[in-house]
Amino acid sequence: GEGLAMVTAGSYDILIMDQVMPVYTGLEVIRILADRGPLPPIIMVTGTGSEQIAVEAMKLGARDYIVKDVEGGYLDLMSTVIEQVLRQQRLMEEKRQALQVLRVRAHQQAILADLGLRALAGKELVALIE
Repeated sequence: GEGLAMVTAGSYDILIMDQVMPVYTGLEVIRILADRGPLPPIIMVTGTGSEQIAVEAMKLGARDYIVKDVEGGYLDLMSTVIEQVLRQQRLMEEKRQALQVLRVRAHQQAILADLGLRALAGKELVALIE
């Protein structure tokens, strides 16, 4: 539906979705988005007693879930869960960047080591010729 079109057209730091929505279920939206590429962090909101849906959402790539309660206490948890998921996302991105830097440096060191060995071999060859 409309929300799916918005996600497709834009870039979001986090998605919060309910399982029960007008056009697609939350699980269907996660599957659709996963088929299109890497998922943004997703928090699934489910009704009381629907832990199976929350578990399935996590298996599909949701980062966390909140079970709705009649009193609305889940809304008090929302900001904490959002902060935790965004913190996890930042840490994952920092780790990804650090690993990329390590890969580049390891490649550079391998090149330098290869050049050093070639230079050493060249000196040995010159010494043998003389």
